[in-house]
Amino acid sequence: METLARVESVFSTIVVLPESEREDTLTRMCGTDVALRRRVESLLRAHDRHGVVDDLSADLAGPLQAAFQDHPMQGRQIGPYRVVGLLGRGGMGNVYLAERADGVFEQRVALKVLREGIESEETRARFRHERQT
Repeated sequence: METLARVESVFSTIVVLPESEREDTLTRMCGTDVALRRRVESLLRAHDRHGVVDDLSADLAGPLQAAFQDHPMQGRQIGPYRVVGLLGRGGMGNVYLAERADGVFEQRVALKVLREGIESEETRARFRHERQT
């Protein structure tokens, strides 16, 4: 079985890519590891469908929760969301699992925070495109 770190690494690399680049990168990064590819594809489908990664398989959800402990952003509130922990790191920034914390309704989301100092028109355009997809 692949390690949580490997799943997180592949997911965090691919989730920030444009849709057109994902397949080749997924193939390159997973190689012949079918189980790894299935888990990453499952996370990507959940993220793309809802912007959330909360329908994780039971065998992955526990380790992910454990990996979230003691992260510096854990518990920080960003808008109406409270950060649960780090999902992954990418070229543009970090992706966090966050929960709606304003009491309006329950929701878990993947919240992307751009890395400081990479703000350019090109970066903003790419981020807007990613948000739309």
